[in-house]
Amino acid sequence: MVVLLHWSTSAYPISCLLDSDCSSSCVLVGSLHCCSPRSPTSCPQSNMLYFDIGMGLSILYIILTLFDSSLASSKFNAGIISFVISENAAIGDVVGTLDSFNGSDYSKKQDDRPLFMLQDTTYFALKGPGQKTVVVNRLLDRDNDRKLCREPSWPETCAWSGVLFAHDGVVFSLRITIIDVNDNIPRWPDSALSKLRNSKEKEPSIELFIAENAPTGSMFDLPLAEDRDYGKNGIVNYELVKTDGNGRFSLLCTAGPNGVIPRLQVLEVLDREEREEYEMQMAAIDGGGQRVVVGLRVYLVDENDNPPIFVHLKNFSQEEARQARFVIEIDESLSVGTALHLHPTATDADAGDFGRVRYRFSFSTPEFVRRDFAIESETGKIIVQNILDCDSGGIPEYVFSMIAEDGAPQPLTALATVVIILHDVNDNAPIISLTPATPKVEDMYDTTFYPTFDESRDNFCLVEEMPSGQLVATVAVSDPDSDADGEFECDLDGTPDFTLHTLPWIGATKVYQLLSARRFDREVEALTSVTLKCVDRGVPPQISSKIIPITLIDKNDNQPYFQQQLYQFSIQENRPPGTLVGRVIVQDNDAGTNGRVEFSLACKTDRYQHLFSINERGEIRANEMLDREINSQVLLFTVVAEDKGRPVYRTSAEVGIEIEDENDCIPKFGSPNYHFSIDEDVEPYRRSAREVGTVQATDCDTGSNAEVHYFLEKTDTPFKISPNGTIFAVQQLDRETKSSYLLTVVARDSPSPRSPSKALNSTAQVRITVTDINDHSPIFIFPRLNSTSNSLPEIRISALEPIGYRVAKLQAKDADTGVNANIRYTLTEESSVSGTGKLFHLSEDSGELFIAAKLSTSAKEMRFRLQIQATDGGIPPRSSTFSLIVYLDPSLPPTSALGYMGDSVFSGQMGESREALTNIYLIIIIAFGVSIAFVVLVVAIFLMSKGYRLRYCCPFPAHVKGAQMNTVEAVSFYTPGSSQLPTHSTPMGFANGADYMTNAESASYALEKGSPLQCPPSDEVFMSSPGHLQMNAFYEATVDKAFHNSNMVAPIENSLYTDQRSINDASSLTTCDRFSSLGRVTHGGYPPLSLCLVNEGCPEATYFGQANQFRGANGGSAAVYSWCNSTEQRMQTFSPVQPSYAR
Repeated sequence: MVVLLHWSTSAYPISCLLDSDCSSSCVLVGSLHCCSPRSPTSCPQSNMLYFDIGMGLSILYIILTLFDSSLASSKFNAGIISFVISENAAIGDVVGTLDSFNGSDYSKKQDDRPLFMLQDTTYFALKGPGQKTVVVNRLLDRDNDRKLCREPSWPETCAWSGVLFAHDGVVFSLRITIIDVNDNIPRWPDSALSKLRNSKEKEPSIELFIAENAPTGSMFDLPLAEDRDYGKNGIVNYELVKTDGNGRFSLLCTAGPNGVIPRLQVLEVLDREEREEYEMQMAAIDGGGQRVVVGLRVYLVDENDNPPIFVHLKNFSQEEARQARFVIEIDESLSVGTALHLHPTATDADAGDFGRVRYRFSFSTPEFVRRDFAIESETGKIIVQNILDCDSGGIPEYVFSMIAEDGAPQPLTALATVVIILHDVNDNAPIISLTPATPKVEDMYDTTFYPTFDESRDNFCLVEEMPSGQLVATVAVSDPDSDADGEFECDLDGTPDFTLHTLPWIGATKVYQLLSARRFDREVEALTSVTLKCVDRGVPPQISSKIIPITLIDKNDNQPYFQQQLYQFSIQENRPPGTLVGRVIVQDNDAGTNGRVEFSLACKTDRYQHLFSINERGEIRANEMLDREINSQVLLFTVVAEDKGRPVYRTSAEVGIEIEDENDCIPKFGSPNYHFSIDEDVEPYRRSAREVGTVQATDCDTGSNAEVHYFLEKTDTPFKISPNGTIFAVQQLDRETKSSYLLTVVARDSPSPRSPSKALNSTAQVRITVTDINDHSPIFIFPRLNSTSNSLPEIRISALEPIGYRVAKLQAKDADTGVNANIRYTLTEESSVSGTGKLFHLSEDSGELFIAAKLSTSAKEMRFRLQIQATDGGIPPRSSTFSLIVYLDPSLPPTSALGYMGDSVFSGQMGESREALTNIYLIIIIAFGVSIAFVVLVVAIFLMSKGYRLRYCCPFPAHVKGAQMNTVEAVSFYTPGSSQLPTHSTPMGFANGADYMTNAESASYALEKGSPLQCPPSDEVFMSSPGHLQMNAFYEATVDKAFHNSNMVAPIENSLYTDQRSINDASSLTTCDRFSSLGRVTHGGYPPLSLCLVNEGCPEATYFGQANQFRGANGGSAAVYSWCNSTEQRMQTFSPVQPSYAR
């Protein structure tokens, strides 16, 4: 049973016809309509009820029941399944489900439920599990798509019909009614409106030109409004909603072949001189009450004596002409662009342009007529401009009005009704649709199952060894042509293996069943085919044929078997896991699951069971890396093959696997690094090779795999290596050119040519040191020959230089190394023109030349020639000599007086000595003057910045480690109203590492202006004890730690501010002083430091200040000094230090 929801304004029945022998009769009993078959005996299986609840309710329930007895009696009888859906349904919307239409035989077991297949899926399709849900497959255009609305009752009724197949051979007729929804408002097409004679302010409206002599009763066609809805939802009426014609016009609506046609009728005599224009409004109304209003303007024109007259209407009265039809019969096969052989023509008795006739469609011509045909304006010929089709879903007849109008400015018109009838041409061959059946397969255990059905392709099949009469396919054949052209006959093309059983028609579709006629053996013929041919009765006849391939479904009636009973395989050792060892081949003459074989591998020894595995293709693979030295013998296994059919069949074969040796050992050197040495060559052209050393590598393989060969990785060296690993020097070696060589020796084994293994190799590093032989003499590099004149170097010194003055430092180098490069210097010859004795001494080790005797003070310049020998430490030693000229110039001042003890000035290389000394004097004088000016400027700025605030000062006890004092001038101050300053002091300070004061007695000393203050040269520098006078001293030092009460002064970073801290031993303190930031701190390169120091009597809560990164620990160069304010200020308890005090 199925309940269908139908939206409509009135109820109407859905067909309850089940087959060709059944039709329905309906009896009205009150508001209940009962439809039952006309022949209960032949069609007892259907009843259909629907309820007409009236116009006020738009819901219609349609209940369709297919009794169990229908399908029980004959699975091949067709039933009708009806659904209703609105035209605005979206793609994918559910139309209905087919579960309720399964007979009782199919509802007992869910596995037996048949799958469905729809013959035509253009508009609707089957989705979901079992393909039992009907869904929308394409947008439904009820109003314009004639392929969708196939029944002749369109446009009032739009119904789509199709054939629905179940895979077990049951056939249904599926009928889906598409309900129109009034979702469109009437509108006037732009082609019907005009503004030619209207002002710009007026909307476009319909304009009608009528001759002032038009007779009373004349009617003029008006344009049709458009509404995409049809039937009751389309346009049902036109009316005038506003008129100023004073009863001269009326609107008549007549039913036409394409809907309601509005015409304007003249009721009275018209006079253009009285009134030329009439303005009215006309409304188009659809069945839902929706309306659209448009302006209608009627213009009266001068008399036009003769209107056009259609030739075929000349002798007709006005009424006869209105009802007459100009019929044109054509074949649907006319091509686009063809002019019809007949068309209406009109004449006009007027002369000139007034008598020229033009043709056009009337305003009331529907859109589909304009789509398929066109009218030539000058001749009136009707032209085909679209493909014509009067077959199923096409348009067999076109009815429209043609207008003939003359050439007057306000033309007169004539109207003729044209009917074009399309004759069907046998242009369609029968359409064949095949639906495969789903056969059942029963095995020896009486278990029934269905092979998988794949609807994506033709999957026709039969079960082997089954009796004849199996259903192969359901065949549906239709022909869109009409009459005899649409009648056909189908038959199989000469085969005795199959038969074609005819079923009753379903609408315009004829249904057949393709059945088997004998038993089939799949092992003999796995595939067969049959040809279906259908021929219609048209002239000439159209023929369609289908070749139906049929696959035989296998039964498991064959045992698998191996191609051989013993397989022998081998595998190289060290292959990665998963390496293929070999493949066993098994055959099973069955197909599908019955022919699918699974393998298992069993070893006679459990020790090797885990080494190999076999997959479903019979491939034996290694599970792990194998080692031939461990598994040297042949391994024996048993392979079992088992099919997947029912019942299960098995077979077995023996497999032997041998593990082959592989070159898997890499040669290994005795050491990764070798070090040899060899003397450099003394003989320049040695030809024989010299042995350097031998390397050796071993290989754990055997046979040719263990044979090791050696070679050098780089060949561009002066060394070679023999096959046994001995390294030879084959070229001349020069230590001074290159003192050592790093060679890479490669040891490679030699697998046999038939072995698939690649040669393996390893490397070792060999460093060869070339030992030195004393083959180079020292070379002087200072002094050296003049580069321009190639003359001996000359040294010019003052004759006033003292004994011990260093004249020059000679330097030589030797390309050898070690003791061979150790150079000793000797003065082998010293000669002068004057014959003076030995004046010079040459250091044997350093090469420094000194004055060894007092020089002559003679006013005459003296010249000495010195010959110097440099000797290396080799055996035998090698040496070289060099000559040097030394001038004693009495005019030169001694350079030793200027603090120089360096080398003398070389003439020709360093410039003239007098000019050099003059420049040195000038530089010293300028530097000294600038220093004095800078010191004066700094002192002046310092004194100016102190102002009148310089008063009593508080000392700050500090531990300064490694102080290096700069003596500065002390400044003394006095305090107004105070006694004479004491002239003695008792130093105090912090003990090293202590945080308390010692010897804290009141004592001080006076510093008179001008008297120097020298800090004691000790590891600790103490400032004075708390008193009334500043110790004004500058000193540079590395601050190791400032010893003070840890709660008294705390480091504060980055800005001048105050911090409140507690004070120990506050009774010994009297006041606290405020200090500015004048001074200099070199700790870490930060800006100056300001400290707030403490005197006696300070309160327990006192403010102290410190600025800018002074930490007093971890080392740092600092200059520390301070001073106090006036006595009055000093005796106060200070508020936090303000930035203004930092100067």
